[in-house]
Amino acid sequence: IRYPPTPANSAGVNAHHDTGFLTVLAPGKTPGLEVQNNDGDWLPVVPVENALVINLGEMLQGITGNYFVATPHRVITQDWRYAVGYFHGPSLHTRLEPLPLTQKYFDAVAASPHHRDAGFMARMEETKVGVGDMSSAYKPTVYGEQLWNYFVRSYPQIVEQHYPDVFGSM
Repeated sequence: IRYPPTPANSAGVNAHHDTGFLTVLAPGKTPGLEVQNNDGDWLPVVPVENALVINLGEMLQGITGNYFVATPHRVITQDWRYAVGYFHGPSLHTRLEPLPLTQKYFDAVAASPHHRDAGFMARMEETKVGVGDMSSAYKPTVYGEQLWNYFVRSYPQIVEQHYPDVFGSM
């Protein structure tokens, strides 16, 4: 993954969740990756030689009823940054059905505002009406829909160029 330097007064690679089950990232030596903690603060992920970063994805969040919450992260860097990522996700047709968890998991989510209120990446039409970027309650039923939502939000110019009929209806 190649990240360009963040222009002054810019947000870099905007805050987001990954859509899949989990992401394994070899972050490289250049700093810039940040994760958001439960209090909403952004913390730098300090590069550690030969270490991997594991981010939980929205698919895992959805099938566990928010017991596991997707990792909010972003990239802000002054230099070119290179990383190698493996984005683990299933077939695009995989149904996102909840796992059969015991009541203790549901009780734990209900007792934790961070887990109970955790949202998903908002669809483009939701952000137009004020839903926060990672605050959607919408849960796609198949993985491909979730990935498409991410693609449309992250790369609108490409979607508009190659799918003008779809983009115009959003």
